[in-house]
Amino acid sequence: QEHKQQHQRLVAPAMKPFLKSAGQALGSGNPVGVAKVAWKAAHSAIDEAQSSERPADFGPSCARTGQQQTTGDAPDSISVLVGTWNVMAQKLSSSDNIVEWLFGLGNGRCQLQAGNVGPDVVALGIQELVGLHPAHCVMKAGGCWESEDEFDEQVLHCLRLHAGPYVKVRSVGMIGLYLVVFVKEHLERHVHDVDADRVRSSTEGALAGKKGAVCVKFSFNGMSLCFTNVHLPSGQERVEERSTTLRQMRMEAFQGVNMEGKSRPSKLGFKRESRHTMAKGHAGAFAFGDFNFRLNIDAAEMPRRISSYSLPDSKSLKAFDPSLSGGLDPGLDGFSEGQVDFAPTYKFLQGVDTFDENRLPAWTDRIFYCGHGCELLDYGAHHKLRNTSDHRPVSAKFRVSHVNGSIHPEAPLPPPLEAPPLDDDGRHLSSKEPAEAPMPPPENLPEEDDGQHVSS
Repeated sequence: QEHKQQHQRLVAPAMKPFLKSAGQALGSGNPVGVAKVAWKAAHSAIDEAQSSERPADFGPSCARTGQQQTTGDAPDSISVLVGTWNVMAQKLSSSDNIVEWLFGLGNGRCQLQAGNVGPDVVALGIQELVGLHPAHCVMKAGGCWESEDEFDEQVLHCLRLHAGPYVKVRSVGMIGLYLVVFVKEHLERHVHDVDADRVRSSTEGALAGKKGAVCVKFSFNGMSLCFTNVHLPSGQERVEERSTTLRQMRMEAFQGVNMEGKSRPSKLGFKRESRHTMAKGHAGAFAFGDFNFRLNIDAAEMPRRISSYSLPDSKSLKAFDPSLSGGLDPGLDGFSEGQVDFAPTYKFLQGVDTFDENRLPAWTDRIFYCGHGCELLDYGAHHKLRNTSDHRPVSAKFRVSHVNGSIHPEAPLPPPLEAPPLDDDGRHLSSKEPAEAPMPPPENLPEEDDGQHVSS
C-alpha cells in the first residue's frame, strides 16, 4: 500500500498537464494538434513517472564494491537458473506449479529430489506483467510496483520452501517488463558492483517502453554476470523492427550515450558509465525473454490446421523458423543457444495444450548466453504450466566458473564527453532532448494492431 501511494504521488502530477494539454487540443478541433500535444505530453509524463525507483528493487549488495566483498570462502563456480515467461498480464495461476520453472524440472528432465540444494543464482524475466495499453505506458513507465512485490513474494516463498533462504540482488521494471535476480542468502556477501539499466525501444513511437529491455549486472567474487530481459516488437511482418531493437539494446545498455550519440545520464541507480556492455567481458552473459521470432510461412501454406498440431508433431514447424535454421538476428552475434528440442511456446488456448487457430505457432520465448566461463547444463520449456498465460515458460540451467580472463576489475571510466554547446540562456542544448532514444513524430506512430492475426 505504501508503494502504491508513493507511485500515485509521483505519477499524478505528471498526468495533470498531459490531460489538460490534450483537452485543450481536442477543444480546438485540430486532430494534428491533438497528436502533437499528446506525443510531447506523454513523453514528459513517462520521464516523470521514472523519476523514482521502487525501494524494493535494491538488495543489500547494491552498496558493496569489490574492495568490500568477502572473498575467503567464495566457491570457484556457481549454478545459475535463468527463466523467462510472458504472463499476459495475469497473476501466476495457483494451478501452475512454478517449482518446475524455478528449478528447471519436468518434461522428462531431472525431477526435484529431497535435499535439492537449488541454484545459487536465480534470474527471472517477466514480460507483460501488466497490460501494454497506452495508460500503463505512462502510469507504469517505471514498472508496476504492486505486481512486482507480489511476484517477488511468490518466488521467494517457493525457493525458501524447497532450497532455503534467498535474498534479492537487484530488480528493475519498465511497464510490463520485469527482471529480478536472487542469490542464496549465504552467498550474498560475495556479490558486489551491482548495476542496472533499462532501454526503451525507439520503434514503438509515443509508447516507448512498451518494448525494449531491462538489465542487471553484478560481480560474484570478481566474476562478472550480466542478465538482460527482452521484449521485442510483435507481429509477423515486423522483422526489421525487432532487429533494430536488438541493435539498440546492444549499443545502449549500461552506456552513457544512445544510438544517436546523445547523453544518457545516470539516474535511479543506473550508473551508465560505459564500463561494460550486455555481452562482452563477462564470465556469463544472458539475453532472454519474448523475442517474438515468427515462422516464415503464411497461414494458407500451413500443412494442416493450426489447432490440429499436438505438442510432439508441432516440432516439425522448426523448419519454417529462420532463428532455428541458421538465420539468427545479427543483434545476437556472439551469443549461443542450447538445442531447441521443445514444442513452440506460443500461442496456446489458456489452460490446454491446443494452439490458437488465429495465430501461427512460434518459438517466441528463448534464452541465449555467452561468456568464457559459462556452461549450459539444461534448456527447455514447461508446457505443463498452461493455466497462467497463452505463452509457456522457458528455463535454462548453467554452471559459471572462474577461468582465465573471467576475473577482472571494473573497467576504467571512459574519458568524459566533450561539453555540449550552450544556448542563449546558458543552458546545455542537449538538456532539452530526451535522455532515452527519441520518439518519432506523431505522424509516424505505429498502428495499434499487433499484426499477428493469420488473416493479415
